[in-house]
Amino acid sequence: MKEYFIPGPEGLKNNFIINFDDKLPDYQAKYGFSNDEVTALHNGALNWVYIYAMQNTQKVFGKTTTDYKKVVLNGPKTGNPPNTVPVFTAPAPPATLVFNVLGIIQGMAARIKVHPAYSVNDAIALGIIGPEQGNPDDPATWKPHITVQRQGDFVEILWGWEGHPADGMEIQVDRTNAGWGTIAIDPDPNYTDTFNVNALPNPTQWKFRGIYRKNGVQVGQWSDVMVVAVP
Repeated sequence: MKEYFIPGPEGLKNNFIINFDDKLPDYQAKYGFSNDEVTALHNGALNWVYIYAMQNTQKVFGKTTTDYKKVVLNGPKTGNPPNTVPVFTAPAPPATLVFNVLGIIQGMAARIKVHPAYSVNDAIALGIIGPEQGNPDDPATWKPHITVQRQGDFVEILWGWEGHPADGMEIQVDRTNAGWGTIAIDPDPNYTDTFNVNALPNPTQWKFRGIYRKNGVQVGQWSDVMVVAVP
């Protein structure tokens, strides 16, 4: 059966590309990759990281400008209005543009797996071992893999279907160690928490977790808890 190791959700795909790019130089000599090949992969990874960051930055900036527009029209709900206008700051673009980074990784992975020196431990380190297509998909075993990241004044929760026919993701947060509370039943990846990170008076850590939903109920297992420091 065919093996699929590239994750579906963009957040996990981002982690996968960065991990492979970071670790490939450690295996370059063993698997016979040239400097040009490693450089091409690295430039492709940089191109991906740039556009992924740009897209997320634009999304957060859109939220920031919408909030600012409301204050311009109606004034702040509490406290004083901001003393600066929103300014979009784009991430620095890569110097060399290389495309099809996933295709490059797939080609390298195929070469690694047929190499006489191939090691499963190497493949695990590079993230190029995945489940086989055709394995039974038991909802009781579904466990989402979420990531969280700060985007300006908000937190984005990244998740994906991971091949499961779920209806959505229930996302919970614990902001003050007072217990979990549901903030969204999200029908599509990804989700931006609309609670401003500056709303609480003291620095703290917010914890997030998620679980798939099917036919109106929770199914499977909770994700690992992800923590982000705020403000």
